[in-house]
Amino acid sequence: MKIKKQIIYSITISTLLLISNVYAGSLSNNPTASEVNRFFQNVSKDIDAINNGFKSEIIAAGWPQILDPARLNRDKDLKESKKIVSKASYLANFYSQKAINLHNQVTNETKIIANKGSLSKELDKFNKVNYYINKSWDIEKSIVNEVSLIINLLENNKSKWVIKSNQIQILDQKVLDNFNNLYKNINNLMVKQQSYANKVAELTM
Repeated sequence: MKIKKQIIYSITISTLLLISNVYAGSLSNNPTASEVNRFFQNVSKDIDAINNGFKSEIIAAGWPQILDPARLNRDKDLKESKKIVSKASYLANFYSQKAINLHNQVTNETKIIANKGSLSKELDKFNKVNYYINKSWDIEKSIVNEVSLIINLLENNKSKWVIKSNQIQILDQKVLDNFNNLYKNINNLMVKQQSYANKVAELTM
């Protein structure tokens, strides 16, 4: 069989959605337009805090280097890889739940403006934006799962791949095909996640 070579680059952190104009606080019983605007401007600070917390922790966990050949070459038994994937999975679930909790809190606090004409427009915008944010978190978790499958594939076929010239060389066609399919899934997920980021940008311009 002809030996095929597969180059793996470090997966960068998936697109983090940062939005504006959408705070966990309280509205008065008869809020003015400026009060509603301030409320949603403050909400954006909480969303930024969630995204920035996730970003800093997942970087610290080593996620950007999870499929880096040099790191894999040092991680012969893939124990470190599994720890990184486990941490990334925990973080994606933890911070996505924080985003859900914030949305629920905002929904509860804004019931008073749900049917108040122009004031409800900001709430409508927030709900649309939040839809894409939740979709993005779902993709984040799917990406972690696909990477986990790659690590499992490498672990179950240790004799069928090597690190050479800072590349992963996969020596078995079936393993290579499986790897390529998983990696393609990751790329497709990241493209879809970017499309959600674009939707958020359009809504918050």
